Amino acid sequence: MPYFVFFLPLLCKHGYTLVNIRLQKPESVADAGVTFRTEVKIKVTTTDIAKLAGVSQSTVSRVLNEAPIRISPARKRKILALAEKLNYTPNRSARTLKMGKHQVIAVMAYDITDAFAVECISMMESYLAEKQYRAEWISCAYARRQKVEPKRMLAELAQSVDGMIVIEADRALKDADLLKFWASTNIPMVTVIRRIPGDMISSVTLDDEAGTTRLVEHLVELGHKRIAFCYHRYKFSGDGLSCHPTAARRHEVFKRLIKQHGLGEDPDLQIAVDDNPKDGYEAGRMLISGANLPTAIIAFKDLIAMGLIKACYDHGINIPGNMSIASFDNIRIAEITSPALTTVAANYAEIARLSIDELIRQIENAAEKPFKASHYVSEPELIIRESTMPRQQ
Repeated sequence: MPYFVFFLPLLCKHGYTLVNIRLQKPESVADAGVTFRTEVKIKVTTTDIAKLAGVSQSTVSRVLNEAPIRISPARKRKILALAEKLNYTPNRSARTLKMGKHQVIAVMAYDITDAFAVECISMMESYLAEKQYRAEWISCAYARRQKVEPKRMLAELAQSVDGMIVIEADRALKDADLLKFWASTNIPMVTVIRRIPGDMISSVTLDDEAGTTRLVEHLVELGHKRIAFCYHRYKFSGDGLSCHPTAARRHEVFKRLIKQHGLGEDPDLQIAVDDNPKDGYEAGRMLISGANLPTAIIAFKDLIAMGLIKACYDHGINIPGNMSIASFDNIRIAEITSPALTTVAANYAEIARLSIDELIRQIENAAEKPFKASHYVSEPELIIRESTMPRQQ
């Protein structure tokens, strides 16, 4: 029997935790007893760091958790240096028991592979790490493919997370579903790019009015008079006619602005699409084959614009010489397409910061009554690239 076994009770008595025990078997019977090696990794605790630093355990805990504390800079540096040298990692289970928190936030999107969701999630992941939280990523589309209803998934998640961020997901979870879930669990929640009616669930949305206005004004200033718009297809559901709320707002603002500029509202220049590049390609083909070719096209999201660009190239339409194309979101591929895409950029870093800060505020003030939702609006930016230029006479 390896000698370290006799020391196990003593180690445990003094608060040490054995994280990993690895035994290396002898290569032969003759080598037994001389090459039998044991590797023991001992998990360092805040008590260990406190003894070495000559301070209390609570002082170490507050320093490592960045909590307010009156301590000299030199002593704080010493504690942090010891923690790094000893490879200290927090004990999440103990923290959950002590603080009543899991340090986990669920981030739900209809489809976490959607380009817009990917941009949001990328920023959220970094910011959550700064705040010492980890994320549970949830895809409603994947859950449906696995025949798991999103509502059931919500109920299970509520037991293991401190709060939830819901990015869009309106196709899987209706407003009534979220309100009912929130009322039954009282779990902290923030919706992103979607505002639930009433004042019960906090939200972070985009200023679609400002973004659409800047894009239309840009094209009008370039001299374009026949501007087409690819909007999100309205669909019938059990609750009636529905559409992606952000896409619907962009479409309504577009129609109003076209009238204001006296350009007329030609129904042939407004094409319904689903949110994929293939539909963008088909929309482009329809617009190009029409009697009156537009000089500019706006897509409600960048992925649709990718399909439009491909359709134009396949039919000999030069961009931006014969056709200007612009859209919304500024996903990563937008700046490396050919030509680079003019787009209304969402401020993903700001969306992540606002939604996470609001959620953590709710988590840390759970006893605050009555709860009042907060609503934030992120300002978009028009990024002018190579896909738009003045209308050719």
